[in-house]
Amino acid sequence: WGGEVLITDVDTAEAAGWKTGMIRFRDVPLAEAIEEMNRYSETRLSVADPDLARARFSGVFPAGNQEVFLESVLLHFDARPERSGSVITVHPGADKRRQETP
Repeated sequence: WGGEVLITDVDTAEAAGWKTGMIRFRDVPLAEAIEEMNRYSETRLSVADPDLARARFSGVFPAGNQEVFLESVLLHFDARPERSGSVITVHPGADKRRQETP
C-alpha cells in the first residue's frame, strides 16, 4: 500500500452543510470561499487584489445566493464591486487605495 493516512477532526455541521443548503466558511482565504460559492451560481465572483484574495473570511451562507455572500464580503472588507456581464469582481475599498497613493 505505502500510502499515508491523515486523520483529522471534522466539524459535522460544516461537512453536512450541503444537506441544508448552507455553506460554512471558517477562517479561509477569501479566494477559496469565492471559489466554493461559484460552484452554486451562474453569477461568477472574482477578486482583483492578491492581498484581498488571501484575507481570511468566515461566515455561513445559502448556497447559490451570491447577493447575500457578496454583501457580506463588501461590508467585511470595505470592498467595492465591479460588474461585467455575469462576473462581479471584488476590488479593495477606499482605505486600500489611499494606502497605495504616495
